Amino acid sequence: MQSQHLELSEYLPPDWQLCPTRQGLRLVAPSADDASLFFQGAGHYLKQSADYIRAAIEVVWEGCNEPLRVEGPTIPSAPSINSYGPSIIAPHASYAEAMDFIAGKQAEGLIVTVMAMGSDRFLFVNGAQVADRGGNAETWIGVDAKALVWHRSLTGTLPGREKGVNYYARLHELLERDRQIPDFSYCVTRPNGDLHRDVSTYFYIENYLGVPARIAVSRVGDSELVEAAKL
Repeated sequence: MQSQHLELSEYLPPDWQLCPTRQGLRLVAPSADDASLFFQGAGHYLKQSADYIRAAIEVVWEGCNEPLRVEGPTIPSAPSINSYGPSIIAPHASYAEAMDFIAGKQAEGLIVTVMAMGSDRFLFVNGAQVADRGGNAETWIGVDAKALVWHRSLTGTLPGREKGVNYYARLHELLERDRQIPDFSYCVTRPNGDLHRDVSTYFYIENYLGVPARIAVSRVGDSELVEAAKL
């Protein structure tokens, strides 16, 4: 009988940190003892998770010289991606391929974010996002995008000709149908309360850290202030 797959969030201790890397995932333990005990006790589940995201998982701690590492599956038939070449990413891309794609877009100076399709929480933002659109890592990572940026679309409170337009629903509908949306124009609220019109190209991937997600790629400065925050 096939063993049950557990999501990392179901067995990762609450005081640990989870950090995406280009090669996979890094789990930061509070201490070397915690890392050793967890690695021994949860090794089977870690291997399942590494196989599921198709990337390596390593466990580190402060002062760590040699991480504890679980490798993902080897898939010889999967073509390698040149970080500076691809302009698109396949929906079935592995986590490692997704991070390679993201690295390429970052090298081009582009804004890159990743959001879970189900929860709409931010899973990844790069430095260009923070520099161009405000906030910091804590402003974005793990935040519910529906509550932070899409609420005016969802409540029908956009101003002027935008009133009643639900960009959030339109984005989901097009992305689930076409798997890629070039130059999607939409209105969103920034962390400071300003309403902006942004333009992003979206890519759907089936498995990013175990969940379906969308990657948004945007140009720095490609934004228009629609309405300033009301003080």
